[in-house]
Amino acid sequence: MTPEDAIRKIAALCRSRSAISEGGRSGYRSGRVFIDTSGLQRGVVPCPRCGALMGMGSITVCHDDGRTVRFNPRLFHYAEAGHPITNRDVNCKLLVAIMSDA
Repeated sequence: MTPEDAIRKIAALCRSRSAISEGGRSGYRSGRVFIDTSGLQRGVVPCPRCGALMGMGSITVCHDDGRTVRFNPRLFHYAEAGHPITNRDVNCKLLVAIMSDA
């Protein structure tokens, strides 16, 4: 699994419309992974690479074993548009490891 695949998997979960509340947070669960979307904000910003409008805030991916990674929702756009996702955007290795259990 690549970081782009992990982001696409998260995006698919977020589109599934099966939102739940867990521990006071809102988000989505898949297997041992909880996608916390409570950090999303209203509003958009332009993509620095192509100018497309992207969401603001943060998404936190939490594994039941305590591993956590946070990223900006612009990575959904990056994965769709084919922009590279680097370790400056998110801890790619950790994200892929966590999402392999989802």
